[in-house]
Amino acid sequence: MKKLILLSLFACFMISISAAEAGNPGLRMYGNWCGPGNSMNTAAPIDPLDMACRQHDVCYAQNDFARCGCDIGFMRQLRVLPYPNPQIQIQARAMYDAVAVTPCDNPLGWAEKQRLMWTDIANDTLNGRGSPLDVPLRWMEMLSRSAPTTHP
Repeated sequence: MKKLILLSLFACFMISISAAEAGNPGLRMYGNWCGPGNSMNTAAPIDPLDMACRQHDVCYAQNDFARCGCDIGFMRQLRVLPYPNPQIQIQARAMYDAVAVTPCDNPLGWAEKQRLMWTDIANDTLNGRGSPLDVPLRWMEMLSRSAPTTHP
């Protein structure tokens, strides 16, 4: 059952990315820039998390979609950002996890994304801060707060 929930959430995330790439409205997960399909946005980032999302979008635009280097840089930023409250930290961690499991242009890069994510999950579990089951819970929380976006 747990695997089915996780697989369903991953499928929803990948569908939203495909829709965004096809020119459909994006999915705003946080702020003005976080979420697939928000790279056409012209609004200013609302905080450091939103700025990291913008930088990730710019990296994709300058290099190519699904660049492992862009994803790894984004994940490393999310690891060190200060979060003003636990809710924003949950949103950021959900994005971090989603980017980690999303395929990219290089198998070694994708392996590095997985290594980062699973290292953090192991550290959280060992330090009593969470468990692997928190990943789908974070995704459900993130998706429940997401909204379709349109850009002029």
